[in-house]
Amino acid sequence: MAELARERKSLTDLLAKSLQRPCFARQRFQLSPDKERDLFMAGLLNKVDRLQSCRLINQDAEPPRDELDDILSFMCRTEEVLENQRATLAI
Repeated sequence: MAELARERKSLTDLLAKSLQRPCFARQRFQLSPDKERDLFMAGLLNKVDRLQSCRLINQDAEPPRDELDDILSFMCRTEEVLENQRATLAI
């Protein structure tokens, strides 16, 4: 376990040193903001296309049924039955 930790530390130290070397710095390539945006949009469109190909037919959401009328009619029907039922508290 200690050997693995030492190897990991030496590897991270080597990577940290390589970041500061000028010969590596000259080899680094940075994208322009336009190219970065274009690559992002292309990746996003690829994801959308991939998701569209997995979509099943006839999976559109149906508009919710208006349940308010059902609830109100149920309340009107039960109101007559419960009219004489009142709770009383005797002290």
